[in-house]
Amino acid sequence: MGAKRPRPVGLDTGGLIAVDRADRRVIRLLELAEEIHVPAAVLAQAWRNPARQVRLVRVLAAEPVTIHPLDGTEARAVGQLCVLPVPLMWSTLRWHWSPGSWAA
Repeated sequence: MGAKRPRPVGLDTGGLIAVDRADRRVIRLLELAEEIHVPAAVLAQAWRNPARQVRLVRVLAAEPVTIHPLDGTEARAVGQLCVLPVPLMWSTLRWHWSPGSWAA
């Protein structure tokens, strides 16, 4: 196996919880990421007590992290993706979906 290429990563709530719990696999994934994308709604689900969530606070404050707002149209599209039987990252929606491509 060759060297790992940096790539963008989109985190869901489970990913943020894994960061908070110091999951080595997720931490390694983030170390390799050139960009880290977190929807604001996901952050709201994972954010509880920043005084106790030091790891999460540090990761979210890092240079490659972007927290994205989620408008009503995007929120409805994400809801539709949640019923699909395949795992799709939020980043896929963000970069490949356009308004009007699905019925809202």
